[in-house]
Amino acid sequence: MRKQTLMRARRAPALAATLAALFALAACDTPFPETQNEFMPVSSSDRFPIAVAKGPVKFDVPTGKTALNAQQKDTIVRFAQQAKSNYASTIHVRRPSGGGRGTAVAGAIRRILVQQGIPDSMIVQGTYEAGAESPVVVSYIRTWAVTQECGNWDEDLAVTFSNSGYANFGCSVQNNVAAMVANPNDLVMPRTETPSDPTRRSTVFDKYREGVPTNTQPPQQQQVQISTVAQQ
Repeated sequence: MRKQTLMRARRAPALAATLAALFALAACDTPFPETQNEFMPVSSSDRFPIAVAKGPVKFDVPTGKTALNAQQKDTIVRFAQQAKSNYASTIHVRRPSGGGRGTAVAGAIRRILVQQGIPDSMIVQGTYEAGAESPVVVSYIRTWAVTQECGNWDEDLAVTFSNSGYANFGCSVQNNVAAMVANPNDLVMPRTETPSDPTRRSTVFDKYREGVPTNTQPPQQQQVQISTVAQQ
């Protein structure tokens, strides 16, 4: 009896090692649980991202006469103002390669653009394949901010268990931001800093050394005077 007990005690470690090895081999055959790597947008900026689109803005100026009439001049003036407000980097003035009055019309257009504050370095003149009676084409590349359209009401908001924003949540805010942004290029990269004002900086330093307030004092006429009605 004692001998059998000793044999069982000796076999126990070996049996445990064998079972551990079998469990390890079985674990190698068990696949890992699959993880969901799909990105689920949560915020409105993720679901309705704002992108910057580009497209040409152009109009044709007839070359029937060498001089421009009043309506054509007014159109070019408004075109130049629009190009500046849209932060255009280059304005193309292309005349027909067939000759004719296109050269004179293109020159008149360039002079009006310069008078409206368009630097001459921004105006690129060229030609395109066309006859002498073809118009002069004035154009620039405009950028604007766009996002997805709103109106997705497929989900029943009265019965929902997802504990997340509905499909159309935040869409109007993103569309308003895209419509109101002044320069869409600001959404792509920040602007460079403007140079500091050395005159103002010197004034602030002088006041600091003298121990006086460095803020700008309002004009005397803008100071508010307390009414004396309550004192009577």
